[in-house]
Amino acid sequence: MVAATKRPADLLGAARWSGRARQELRATGEKIGRRTPDARDRLTAQELQIAELAADGLSNREIGERLFLSHRTIGSHLYRIFPKLEIGSRTQLRDALATAATRDEQSDDSSDIEAHARRSLLRISN
Repeated sequence: MVAATKRPADLLGAARWSGRARQELRATGEKIGRRTPDARDRLTAQELQIAELAADGLSNREIGERLFLSHRTIGSHLYRIFPKLEIGSRTQLRDALATAATRDEQSDDSSDIEAHARRSLLRISN
């Protein structure tokens, strides 16, 4: 049960509960790693939106027109996005975002357990 509450606590931003769950897991001898942010977690909402549009093959100018930004602003965002995703070119965007989406889908498989744990955390905090 403790392992099931660790991830939902992370997702909800409940650092105290997450820390407690990690502490309990360590006490049982369970090896846990640090929560590594997914690609989507490393980007702001606007950066994610720009990255997804660029991954779909839109040019900076086309993205700018859709978001009412200059093409130079889009280029600047992409310049900051690439290091965050640890990629070097626009062609790698689709793979970087797809990998994060795949991880999200895999984590949805355990969503029933996480949903239960999330409800439990909410009840406890209220």
